[in-house]
Amino acid sequence: MFRFSASRSYSHLLFAGFVVVVASYGCGGDFSPTAPSLTQQPANGGSFGSESSAVVSGYLTVGGGSASAGYNGGFGAAVTPSAVGGLTITVQGTTIKTTTDASGNFRLVNVPSGNIVLQITGAGTNVTVTVQGVGANQHVVVQVQLGPSSATIVTDERTELQQFNSVVTLVALVDSLNGTVGLIDGTTVVVDDFTWWDTGGDYFNLMDLETAVLEGKRVEAKGQGTPDEFGQILASVIRAKLTEEEFEGVVSSASVSGVDPDDGTIVLVANLKGGVAEVRVDGATVWDPNGDLTSFDDLFAAFTKGLLINVEGKGALDTMETFILAGEIKAELEERDFEGIVSSATGPDADGVGTIVLFSNDKGPITTILVDGDTVWEGDVSSLTELIAALAGPFPVKVEGEGWLAADETFILATRIKVEIEDEDTVCDDRYATQVGAIDDLIDLVREVAEKNGLNGGQTNAFVSKLENAAKSLEKCNATPAANQLGAFINQVNAFVGSGKLLTADGVLLVSAAQAIINAINAAG
Repeated sequence: MFRFSASRSYSHLLFAGFVVVVASYGCGGDFSPTAPSLTQQPANGGSFGSESSAVVSGYLTVGGGSASAGYNGGFGAAVTPSAVGGLTITVQGTTIKTTTDASGNFRLVNVPSGNIVLQITGAGTNVTVTVQGVGANQHVVVQVQLGPSSATIVTDERTELQQFNSVVTLVALVDSLNGTVGLIDGTTVVVDDFTWWDTGGDYFNLMDLETAVLEGKRVEAKGQGTPDEFGQILASVIRAKLTEEEFEGVVSSASVSGVDPDDGTIVLVANLKGGVAEVRVDGATVWDPNGDLTSFDDLFAAFTKGLLINVEGKGALDTMETFILAGEIKAELEERDFEGIVSSATGPDADGVGTIVLFSNDKGPITTILVDGDTVWEGDVSSLTELIAALAGPFPVKVEGEGWLAADETFILATRIKVEIEDEDTVCDDRYATQVGAIDDLIDLVREVAEKNGLNGGQTNAFVSKLENAAKSLEKCNATPAANQLGAFINQVNAFVGSGKLLTADGVLLVSAAQAIINAINAAG
Protein backbone atom coordinates (compact mmCIF):
# COMPACT_ATOMS: atom_id res chain seq x y z
CA MET A 1 0.00 0.00 0.00
CA PHE A 2 1.36 3.45 -0.93
CA ARG A 3 1.74 6.02 1.82
CA PHE A 4 -0.55 9.02 1.72
CA SER A 5 0.54 12.64 1.72
CA ALA A 6 -1.74 15.63 2.14
CA SER A 7 -0.42 17.03 -1.11
CA ARG A 8 -0.92 13.78 -3.04
CA SER A 9 -3.20 13.74 -6.10
CA TYR A 10 -6.21 11.42 -5.83
CA SER A 11 -6.85 11.23 -9.54
CA HIS A 12 -5.91 7.55 -9.55
CA LEU A 13 -8.82 6.84 -7.15
CA LEU A 14 -6.67 4.92 -4.67
CA PHE A 15 -6.19 6.25 -1.15
CA ALA A 16 -2.48 5.66 -0.67
CA GLY A 17 -2.04 4.91 3.01
CA PHE A 18 -3.94 5.83 6.15
CA VAL A 19 -4.65 9.26 7.58
CA VAL A 20 -5.68 10.96 10.78
CA VAL A 21 -9.06 12.63 10.31
CA VAL A 22 -10.73 14.82 12.91
CA ALA A 23 -14.35 15.14 11.95
CA SER A 24 -17.27 17.37 12.80
CA TYR A 25 -20.35 16.31 10.85
CA GLY A 26 -21.92 19.70 10.57
CA CYS A 27 -24.16 18.60 7.69
CA GLY A 28 -26.45 17.08 10.31
CA GLY A 29 -27.16 13.58 11.56
CA ASP A 30 -24.95 11.13 13.41
CA PHE A 31 -22.73 8.81 11.43
CA SER A 32 -22.28 5.17 12.44
CA PRO A 33 -19.57 3.77 10.15
CA THR A 34 -19.38 0.13 9.20
CA ALA A 35 -16.22 -1.87 9.81
CA PRO A 36 -13.46 -0.79 7.39
CA SER A 37 -10.52 -2.81 6.13
CA LEU A 38 -9.02 -2.46 9.59
CA THR A 39 -10.83 -3.88 12.60
CA GLN A 40 -12.23 -1.14 14.83
CA GLN A 41 -14.03 -1.38 18.16
CA PRO A 42 -15.72 2.03 18.45
CA ALA A 43 -16.85 3.52 21.70
CA ASN A 44 -20.40 4.63 22.49
CA GLY A 45 -21.93 1.71 20.62
CA GLY A 46 -20.52 2.86 17.30
CA SER A 47 -22.28 6.24 17.28
CA PHE A 48 -20.27 8.76 15.31
CA GLY A 49 -20.43 12.42 14.48
CA SER A 50 -20.40 14.57 17.61
CA GLU A 51 -18.67 17.92 17.14
CA SER A 52 -15.74 16.79 19.28
CA SER A 53 -15.24 13.45 17.55
CA ALA A 54 -12.42 12.54 15.20
CA VAL A 55 -11.30 9.76 12.91
CA VAL A 56 -7.65 8.97 13.57
CA SER A 57 -5.64 7.01 11.02
CA GLY A 58 -1.99 6.57 10.21
CA TYR A 59 0.74 4.06 9.65
CA LEU A 60 3.68 2.71 11.59
CA THR A 61 7.31 2.41 10.56
CA VAL A 62 10.26 0.93 12.42
CA GLY A 63 13.70 2.38 13.05
CA GLY A 64 13.46 5.19 10.50
CA GLY A 65 11.02 3.38 8.31
CA SER A 66 13.39 0.70 7.06
CA ALA A 67 13.01 -2.99 7.87
CA SER A 68 16.78 -3.37 7.51
CA ALA A 69 17.43 -1.18 10.54
CA GLY A 70 17.81 -4.31 12.62
CA TYR A 71 15.73 -2.99 15.52
CA ASN A 72 13.85 -5.69 17.44
CA GLY A 73 11.91 -3.20 19.60
CA GLY A 74 10.89 -5.76 22.14
CA PHE A 75 9.31 -7.92 19.45
CA GLY A 76 11.59 -10.79 20.47
CA ALA A 77 13.16 -11.12 17.02
CA ALA A 78 14.84 -9.05 14.38
CA VAL A 79 12.34 -6.60 12.90
CA THR A 80 10.71 -7.55 9.58
CA PRO A 81 8.08 -5.65 7.55
CA SER A 82 5.37 -7.71 9.27
CA ALA A 83 6.51 -6.50 12.69
CA VAL A 84 4.24 -3.45 12.44
CA GLY A 85 1.23 -5.60 11.64
CA GLY A 86 -1.19 -7.00 14.17
CA LEU A 87 -0.46 -4.39 16.82
CA THR A 88 -3.25 -2.91 18.95
CA ILE A 89 -3.60 0.87 19.02
CA THR A 90 -5.81 2.33 21.76
CA VAL A 91 -6.82 5.92 22.53
CA GLN A 92 -5.92 6.23 26.18
CA GLY A 93 -8.83 7.08 28.45
CA THR A 94 -11.38 5.54 26.08
CA THR A 95 -12.48 2.14 24.82
CA ILE A 96 -11.55 3.11 21.28
CA LYS A 97 -9.03 0.75 19.72
CA THR A 98 -8.06 -0.94 16.47
CA THR A 99 -5.52 -3.36 15.04
CA THR A 100 -2.93 -2.52 12.40
CA ASP A 101 -2.85 -4.40 9.13
CA ALA A 102 0.24 -6.16 7.80
CA SER A 103 1.69 -2.86 6.56
CA GLY A 104 1.11 -1.02 9.81
CA ASN A 105 -1.94 0.93 8.67
CA PHE A 106 -4.55 1.74 11.27
CA ARG A 107 -7.72 3.76 11.76
CA LEU A 108 -9.48 4.95 14.90
CA VAL A 109 -12.91 6.52 14.88
CA ASN A 110 -14.98 8.62 17.27
CA VAL A 111 -11.83 9.98 18.88
CA PRO A 112 -12.26 13.10 21.05
CA SER A 113 -10.50 16.23 19.86
CA GLY A 114 -7.53 17.74 21.69
CA ASN A 115 -4.26 16.05 22.56
CA ILE A 116 -4.68 12.36 21.71
CA VAL A 117 -2.46 9.75 23.36
CA LEU A 118 -2.13 6.56 21.35
CA GLN A 119 -0.98 3.42 23.15
CA ILE A 120 0.61 0.81 20.87
CA THR A 121 0.79 -2.73 22.24
CA GLY A 122 1.35 -6.28 21.07
CA ALA A 123 4.15 -8.68 20.14
CA GLY A 124 6.10 -7.62 23.25
CA THR A 125 5.89 -3.86 22.74
CA ASN A 126 4.07 -1.23 24.80
CA VAL A 127 4.69 2.40 23.84
CA THR A 128 2.71 5.64 23.60
CA VAL A 129 2.74 8.65 21.32
CA THR A 130 0.78 11.92 21.47
CA VAL A 131 -0.92 13.66 18.56
CA GLN A 132 -1.01 17.30 19.64
CA GLY A 133 -3.92 19.70 19.20
CA VAL A 134 -6.25 17.71 17.00
CA GLY A 135 -9.12 20.02 16.06
CA ALA A 136 -12.52 19.76 14.50
CA ASN A 137 -12.81 19.44 10.73
CA GLN A 138 -9.13 18.65 10.35
CA HIS A 139 -7.43 16.05 8.21
CA VAL A 140 -4.23 15.10 10.02
CA VAL A 141 -1.69 12.82 8.33
CA VAL A 142 0.87 11.21 10.65
CA GLN A 143 3.66 8.69 10.34
CA VAL A 144 4.51 7.00 13.65
CA GLN A 145 8.02 5.56 13.99
CA LEU A 146 8.54 2.84 16.58
CA GLY A 147 11.72 2.77 18.65
CA PRO A 148 12.99 0.25 21.25
CA SER A 149 10.91 1.79 24.06
CA SER A 150 9.17 4.76 22.52
CA ALA A 151 7.25 6.01 19.50
CA THR A 152 7.77 9.23 17.58
CA ILE A 153 5.59 11.17 15.14
CA VAL A 154 7.79 11.67 12.09
CA THR A 155 5.35 13.60 9.89
CA ASP A 156 2.20 15.55 10.73
CA GLU A 157 0.34 17.24 7.87
CA ARG A 158 -3.08 18.87 8.25
CA THR A 159 -5.74 20.17 5.95
CA GLU A 160 -9.40 21.10 6.32
CA LEU A 161 -12.10 18.57 5.56
CA GLN A 162 -14.88 19.34 3.09
CA GLN A 163 -18.44 18.11 3.47
CA PHE A 164 -20.74 16.86 0.73
CA ASN A 165 -24.47 16.19 0.74
CA SER A 166 -26.29 15.68 -2.55
CA VAL A 167 -28.07 13.17 -4.78
CA VAL A 168 -26.01 10.53 -6.60
CA THR A 169 -26.28 10.64 -10.39
CA LEU A 170 -23.39 8.42 -11.49
CA VAL A 171 -21.10 5.73 -10.09
CA ALA A 172 -17.87 4.78 -11.87
CA LEU A 173 -16.30 1.56 -10.60
CA VAL A 174 -12.73 0.39 -10.41
CA ASP A 175 -13.95 -2.44 -8.16
CA SER A 176 -16.61 -2.78 -5.45
CA LEU A 177 -14.68 -0.52 -3.05
CA ASN A 178 -12.80 1.84 -5.38
CA GLY A 179 -14.26 4.38 -7.78
CA THR A 180 -15.99 7.74 -8.01
CA VAL A 181 -19.47 8.97 -7.14
CA GLY A 182 -20.91 11.85 -9.13
CA LEU A 183 -23.42 14.08 -7.35
CA ILE A 184 -26.20 16.16 -8.85
CA ASP A 185 -24.60 19.40 -7.59
CA GLY A 186 -21.49 18.67 -9.69
CA THR A 187 -19.34 17.29 -6.87
CA THR A 188 -17.17 14.25 -7.57
CA VAL A 189 -16.47 12.04 -4.56
CA VAL A 190 -13.57 9.58 -4.68
CA VAL A 191 -14.16 6.37 -2.72
CA ASP A 192 -11.52 3.74 -1.95
CA ASP A 193 -11.10 0.68 0.23
CA PHE A 194 -10.38 2.85 3.30
CA THR A 195 -13.50 5.00 2.97
CA TRP A 196 -15.76 4.51 5.95
CA TRP A 197 -19.31 3.45 4.89
CA ASP A 198 -21.78 4.70 7.47
CA THR A 199 -24.17 2.07 8.93
CA GLY A 200 -26.95 4.63 8.94
CA GLY A 201 -27.07 4.31 5.16
CA ASP A 202 -28.58 1.67 2.90
CA TYR A 203 -25.52 0.84 0.77
CA PHE A 204 -22.03 -0.16 1.90
CA ASN A 205 -20.04 -0.58 -1.30
CA LEU A 206 -19.88 1.00 -4.73
CA MET A 207 -21.24 -2.02 -6.58
CA ASP A 208 -24.55 -2.00 -4.70
CA LEU A 209 -24.71 1.78 -4.96
CA GLU A 210 -24.19 1.62 -8.72
CA THR A 211 -26.97 -0.97 -9.05
CA ALA A 212 -29.39 1.29 -7.18
CA VAL A 213 -28.52 4.31 -9.33
CA LEU A 214 -28.90 2.30 -12.55
CA GLU A 215 -32.35 1.23 -11.33
CA GLY A 216 -33.24 4.91 -11.15
CA LYS A 217 -33.37 5.08 -7.36
CA ARG A 218 -32.74 8.39 -5.63
CA VAL A 219 -29.79 7.96 -3.27
CA GLU A 220 -28.37 10.81 -1.20
CA ALA A 221 -24.64 10.67 -0.48
CA LYS A 222 -23.57 12.53 2.63
CA GLY A 223 -20.20 12.71 4.31
CA GLN A 224 -16.84 14.46 4.25
CA GLY A 225 -13.31 14.06 3.06
CA THR A 226 -10.21 15.76 1.72
CA PRO A 227 -10.44 18.03 -1.33
CA ASP A 228 -7.77 17.72 -4.00
CA GLU A 229 -6.44 20.12 -6.62
CA PHE A 230 -8.93 18.81 -9.17
CA GLY A 231 -11.96 19.76 -7.07
CA GLN A 232 -12.69 16.16 -6.08
CA ILE A 233 -13.28 15.01 -2.52
CA LEU A 234 -11.52 11.89 -1.25
CA ALA A 235 -14.18 10.56 1.12
CA SER A 236 -13.16 9.54 4.61
CA VAL A 237 -16.78 8.89 5.58
CA ILE A 238 -19.83 8.41 3.34
CA ARG A 239 -23.46 7.65 4.04
CA ALA A 240 -25.46 6.43 1.02
CA LYS A 241 -29.10 6.73 1.98
CA LEU A 242 -32.01 5.66 -0.18
CA THR A 243 -34.74 8.30 -0.43
CA GLU A 244 -37.95 6.50 0.49
CA GLU A 245 -41.45 7.84 0.02
CA GLU A 246 -44.87 6.55 0.99
CA PHE A 247 -47.85 6.37 -1.32
CA GLU A 248 -51.57 5.85 -0.93
CA GLY A 249 -54.46 6.38 -3.29
CA VAL A 250 -56.92 5.12 -5.89
CA VAL A 251 -55.49 3.65 -9.08
CA SER A 252 -56.13 5.83 -12.12
CA SER A 253 -54.28 3.68 -14.65
CA ALA A 254 -52.12 0.56 -14.83
CA SER A 255 -49.85 -0.56 -17.64
CA VAL A 256 -47.44 -3.42 -18.24
CA SER A 257 -43.75 -2.52 -18.51
CA GLY A 258 -41.83 -4.81 -20.87
CA VAL A 259 -42.28 -8.56 -21.05
CA ASP A 260 -41.92 -9.42 -17.37
CA PRO A 261 -45.40 -9.84 -15.83
CA ASP A 262 -44.06 -8.54 -12.51
CA ASP A 263 -43.06 -5.19 -14.03
CA GLY A 264 -45.68 -2.50 -14.32
CA THR A 265 -46.58 1.14 -13.83
CA ILE A 266 -49.42 2.32 -11.61
CA VAL A 267 -50.65 5.91 -11.68
CA LEU A 268 -52.75 7.18 -8.78
CA VAL A 269 -55.55 9.72 -9.01
CA ALA A 270 -53.59 11.47 -6.27
CA ASN A 271 -51.00 10.43 -3.70
CA LEU A 272 -52.69 11.03 -0.36
CA LYS A 273 -49.24 11.00 1.28
CA GLY A 274 -48.38 14.13 -0.67
CA GLY A 275 -45.70 12.71 -2.95
CA VAL A 276 -45.52 11.74 -6.61
CA ALA A 277 -48.45 9.82 -8.10
CA GLU A 278 -46.59 7.33 -10.33
CA VAL A 279 -45.66 4.00 -8.73
CA ARG A 280 -43.60 1.33 -10.45
CA VAL A 281 -43.41 -2.33 -9.42
CA ASP A 282 -41.03 -5.12 -10.40
CA GLY A 283 -39.99 -8.60 -9.36
CA ALA A 284 -38.46 -7.29 -6.13
CA THR A 285 -41.68 -5.59 -4.98
CA VAL A 286 -43.27 -7.36 -2.01
CA TRP A 287 -47.05 -7.66 -2.30
CA ASP A 288 -48.94 -7.80 0.99
CA PRO A 289 -50.63 -11.24 1.18
CA ASN A 290 -53.46 -9.70 3.21
CA GLY A 291 -54.50 -7.53 0.27
CA ASP A 292 -57.18 -8.52 -2.24
CA LEU A 293 -54.64 -8.41 -5.07
CA THR A 294 -51.25 -10.05 -4.49
CA SER A 295 -49.43 -9.47 -7.78
CA PHE A 296 -49.28 -6.93 -10.56
CA ASP A 297 -50.98 -9.47 -12.80
CA ASP A 298 -53.94 -9.52 -10.38
CA LEU A 299 -54.00 -5.73 -10.19
CA PHE A 300 -53.86 -5.28 -13.95
CA ALA A 301 -56.70 -7.78 -14.44
CA ALA A 302 -58.82 -5.92 -11.88
CA PHE A 303 -58.03 -2.61 -13.56
CA THR A 304 -59.07 -3.91 -16.99
CA LYS A 305 -62.39 -4.97 -15.44
CA GLY A 306 -62.93 -1.37 -14.34
CA LEU A 307 -62.75 -2.04 -10.59
CA LEU A 308 -61.95 0.46 -7.87
CA ILE A 309 -58.44 -0.33 -6.55
CA ASN A 310 -56.79 1.26 -3.52
CA VAL A 311 -53.05 0.88 -3.05
CA GLU A 312 -50.66 1.89 -0.31
CA GLY A 313 -47.02 1.24 0.46
CA LYS A 314 -43.57 2.73 0.22
CA GLY A 315 -40.53 2.59 -1.97
CA ALA A 316 -37.52 4.36 -3.40
CA LEU A 317 -37.96 7.74 -5.04
CA ASP A 318 -36.22 8.01 -8.40
CA THR A 319 -33.36 10.44 -9.02
CA MET A 320 -35.55 12.99 -10.84
CA GLU A 321 -38.37 12.60 -8.28
CA THR A 322 -40.91 11.54 -10.91
CA PHE A 323 -41.88 8.06 -9.65
CA ILE A 324 -41.64 5.67 -6.71
CA LEU A 325 -40.18 2.19 -7.20
CA ALA A 326 -42.32 0.24 -4.74
CA GLY A 327 -40.53 -1.93 -2.23
CA GLU A 328 -43.79 -3.03 -0.65
CA ILE A 329 -47.40 -2.57 -1.70
CA LYS A 330 -50.88 -3.52 -0.53
CA ALA A 331 -53.72 -3.51 -3.05
CA GLU A 332 -57.35 -3.72 -2.00
CA LEU A 333 -60.72 -3.68 -3.70
CA GLU A 334 -63.94 -2.22 -2.25
CA GLU A 335 -66.69 -4.72 -1.52
CA ARG A 336 -70.41 -3.92 -1.88
CA ASP A 337 -73.53 -5.98 -1.10
CA PHE A 338 -76.62 -6.21 -3.28
CA GLU A 339 -80.15 -7.59 -2.91
CA GLY A 340 -83.25 -7.12 -5.01
CA ILE A 341 -85.67 -8.33 -7.66
CA VAL A 342 -84.22 -8.74 -11.15
CA SER A 343 -85.60 -6.38 -13.79
CA SER A 344 -83.58 -7.67 -16.76
CA ALA A 345 -80.51 -9.70 -17.64
CA THR A 346 -78.32 -9.92 -20.75
CA GLY A 347 -75.26 -11.83 -21.89
CA PRO A 348 -72.86 -13.37 -21.49
CA ASP A 349 -70.70 -11.52 -24.04
CA ALA A 350 -67.57 -12.81 -25.79
CA ASP A 351 -65.59 -12.31 -22.59
CA GLY A 352 -68.10 -14.27 -20.54
CA VAL A 353 -69.48 -11.17 -18.82
CA GLY A 354 -73.21 -10.70 -18.28
CA THR A 355 -75.34 -7.91 -16.85
CA ILE A 356 -78.17 -8.13 -14.33
CA VAL A 357 -80.27 -5.05 -13.61
CA LEU A 358 -82.32 -4.81 -10.42
CA PHE A 359 -85.51 -2.85 -9.92
CA SER A 360 -83.83 -1.55 -6.77
CA ASN A 361 -80.93 -2.54 -4.52
CA ASP A 362 -81.93 -2.96 -0.89
CA LYS A 363 -78.25 -2.72 0.10
CA GLY A 364 -77.30 0.48 -1.71
CA PRO A 365 -77.76 2.75 -4.72
CA ILE A 366 -76.11 0.58 -7.40
CA THR A 367 -78.58 -1.55 -9.37
CA THR A 368 -76.31 -2.93 -12.13
CA ILE A 369 -74.64 -6.24 -11.28
CA LEU A 370 -72.05 -7.84 -13.54
CA VAL A 371 -71.21 -11.55 -13.47
CA ASP A 372 -68.27 -13.34 -15.07
CA GLY A 373 -66.54 -16.70 -15.09
CA ASP A 374 -65.29 -16.20 -11.51
CA THR A 375 -68.73 -15.50 -10.05
CA VAL A 376 -69.93 -18.24 -7.68
CA TRP A 377 -73.60 -19.15 -8.21
CA GLU A 378 -75.91 -20.40 -5.46
CA GLY A 379 -79.62 -21.08 -5.12
CA ASP A 380 -82.21 -22.00 -7.73
CA VAL A 381 -80.03 -21.39 -10.80
CA SER A 382 -76.34 -21.92 -11.48
CA SER A 383 -75.63 -19.69 -14.47
CA LEU A 384 -76.67 -16.50 -16.19
CA THR A 385 -78.33 -18.52 -18.94
CA GLU A 386 -80.55 -20.26 -16.39
CA LEU A 387 -81.37 -16.94 -14.72
CA ILE A 388 -82.46 -15.45 -18.05
CA ALA A 389 -84.64 -18.52 -18.66
CA ALA A 390 -86.20 -18.12 -15.21
CA LEU A 391 -87.10 -14.52 -16.03
CA ALA A 392 -89.30 -15.86 -18.83
CA GLY A 393 -91.32 -17.81 -16.25
CA PRO A 394 -94.25 -16.63 -14.16
CA PHE A 395 -92.34 -15.97 -10.93
CA PRO A 396 -90.19 -13.03 -9.76
CA VAL A 397 -86.46 -13.73 -9.55
CA LYS A 398 -84.62 -12.40 -6.50
CA VAL A 399 -80.83 -12.16 -6.16
CA GLU A 400 -78.51 -11.31 -3.30
CA GLY A 401 -74.76 -11.41 -2.85
CA GLU A 402 -71.61 -9.32 -2.80
CA GLY A 403 -68.91 -8.19 -5.16
CA TRP A 404 -66.33 -5.54 -6.06
CA LEU A 405 -67.23 -1.91 -6.68
CA ALA A 406 -66.45 -0.34 -10.05
CA ALA A 407 -64.01 2.56 -10.22
CA ASP A 408 -66.78 4.83 -11.52
CA GLU A 409 -69.25 3.33 -9.02
CA THR A 410 -71.73 2.37 -11.75
CA PHE A 411 -71.75 -1.40 -11.18
CA ILE A 412 -70.82 -4.23 -8.83
CA LEU A 413 -68.87 -7.20 -10.19
CA ALA A 414 -70.42 -10.10 -8.28
CA THR A 415 -68.07 -12.56 -6.61
CA ARG A 416 -71.04 -14.49 -5.21
CA ILE A 417 -74.68 -14.44 -6.25
CA LYS A 418 -77.60 -16.39 -4.84
CA VAL A 419 -80.76 -16.67 -6.96
CA GLU A 420 -84.18 -17.42 -5.55
CA ILE A 421 -87.31 -17.78 -7.66
CA GLU A 422 -90.07 -16.12 -5.67
CA ASP A 423 -93.12 -18.38 -5.85
CA GLU A 424 -94.48 -18.30 -2.30
CA ASP A 425 -97.85 -16.96 -3.44
CA THR A 426 -98.17 -19.47 -6.26
CA VAL A 427 -99.50 -22.98 -5.62
CA CYS A 428 -97.43 -25.59 -7.45
CA ASP A 429 -99.13 -28.92 -7.90
CA ASP A 430 -97.35 -32.26 -7.75
CA ARG A 431 -97.11 -32.74 -11.50
CA TYR A 432 -93.30 -33.19 -11.23
CA ALA A 433 -93.27 -35.40 -8.14
CA THR A 434 -92.25 -38.44 -10.17
CA GLN A 435 -89.38 -36.57 -11.80
CA VAL A 436 -88.19 -35.26 -8.41
CA GLY A 437 -88.15 -38.84 -7.13
CA ALA A 438 -86.19 -39.91 -10.21
CA ILE A 439 -83.61 -37.19 -9.50
CA ASP A 440 -83.22 -38.46 -5.93
CA ASP A 441 -82.56 -41.94 -7.32
CA LEU A 442 -80.04 -40.48 -9.80
CA ILE A 443 -78.21 -38.78 -6.94
CA ASP A 444 -77.79 -42.16 -5.22
CA LEU A 445 -76.52 -43.64 -8.50
CA VAL A 446 -74.02 -40.77 -8.88
CA ARG A 447 -72.54 -41.47 -5.46
CA GLU A 448 -72.12 -45.17 -6.31
CA VAL A 449 -70.47 -44.40 -9.66
CA ALA A 450 -68.24 -41.75 -8.08
CA GLU A 451 -66.95 -44.19 -5.48
CA LYS A 452 -66.40 -46.88 -8.12
CA ASN A 453 -64.38 -44.47 -10.32
CA GLY A 454 -62.40 -42.93 -7.46
CA LEU A 455 -63.78 -39.38 -7.74
CA ASN A 456 -62.97 -37.03 -4.87
CA GLY A 457 -65.53 -35.24 -2.73
CA GLY A 458 -65.39 -32.00 -4.71
CA GLN A 459 -65.95 -33.76 -8.01
CA THR A 460 -68.87 -35.74 -6.60
CA ASN A 461 -70.48 -32.65 -5.07
CA ALA A 462 -70.25 -30.84 -8.40
CA PHE A 463 -72.52 -33.50 -9.92
CA VAL A 464 -74.87 -33.71 -6.92
CA SER A 465 -75.37 -29.92 -6.60
CA LYS A 466 -76.66 -29.68 -10.17
CA LEU A 467 -79.18 -32.47 -9.52
CA GLU A 468 -80.29 -30.96 -6.22
CA ASN A 469 -80.84 -27.56 -7.89
CA ALA A 470 -82.89 -29.29 -10.61
CA ALA A 471 -85.06 -30.97 -7.96
CA LYS A 472 -85.61 -27.63 -6.17
CA SER A 473 -86.67 -26.02 -9.43
CA LEU A 474 -89.19 -28.80 -10.11
CA GLU A 475 -90.62 -28.50 -6.60
CA LYS A 476 -91.45 -24.90 -7.56
CA CYS A 477 -92.79 -25.94 -10.97
CA ASN A 478 -89.83 -24.27 -12.71
CA ALA A 479 -89.46 -26.83 -15.47
CA THR A 480 -87.15 -24.93 -17.82
CA PRO A 481 -84.43 -24.17 -15.22
CA ALA A 482 -84.68 -27.80 -14.04
CA ALA A 483 -84.15 -29.12 -17.56
CA ASN A 484 -81.20 -26.73 -18.03
CA GLN A 485 -79.61 -27.91 -14.81
CA LEU A 486 -80.00 -31.54 -15.88
CA GLY A 487 -78.44 -30.61 -19.23
CA ALA A 488 -75.47 -29.10 -17.38
CA PHE A 489 -75.18 -32.37 -15.45
CA ILE A 490 -75.06 -34.33 -18.73
CA ASN A 491 -72.36 -32.02 -20.13
CA GLN A 492 -70.22 -32.54 -17.04
CA VAL A 493 -70.60 -36.33 -17.21
CA ASN A 494 -69.52 -36.31 -20.88
CA ALA A 495 -66.50 -34.16 -20.00
CA PHE A 496 -65.43 -36.62 -17.30
CA VAL A 497 -65.80 -39.55 -19.70
CA GLY A 498 -63.75 -37.69 -22.32
CA SER A 499 -60.94 -37.01 -19.82
CA GLY A 500 -60.91 -40.59 -18.59
CA LYS A 501 -62.20 -39.77 -15.10
CA LEU A 502 -65.34 -41.89 -15.66
CA LEU A 503 -65.71 -45.24 -17.37
CA THR A 504 -67.67 -44.99 -20.61
CA ALA A 505 -70.29 -47.49 -19.46
CA ASP A 506 -70.88 -45.54 -16.23
CA GLY A 507 -71.14 -42.30 -18.17
CA VAL A 508 -73.73 -43.78 -20.52
CA LEU A 509 -75.72 -44.99 -17.50
CA LEU A 510 -75.80 -41.53 -15.89
CA VAL A 511 -76.55 -39.64 -19.11
CA SER A 512 -79.39 -42.02 -20.01
CA ALA A 513 -81.02 -41.56 -16.59
CA ALA A 514 -80.72 -37.73 -16.76
CA GLN A 515 -82.06 -37.59 -20.30
CA ALA A 516 -85.04 -39.75 -19.29
CA ILE A 517 -85.91 -37.26 -16.55
CA ILE A 518 -85.66 -34.34 -19.02
CA ASN A 519 -88.01 -36.17 -21.40
CA ALA A 520 -90.45 -36.78 -18.55
CA ILE A 521 -90.35 -33.08 -17.56
CA ASN A 522 -91.11 -32.00 -21.12
CA ALA A 523 -93.95 -34.53 -21.36
CA ALA A 524 -95.51 -33.25 -18.12
CA GLY A 525 -95.67 -29.74 -19.63
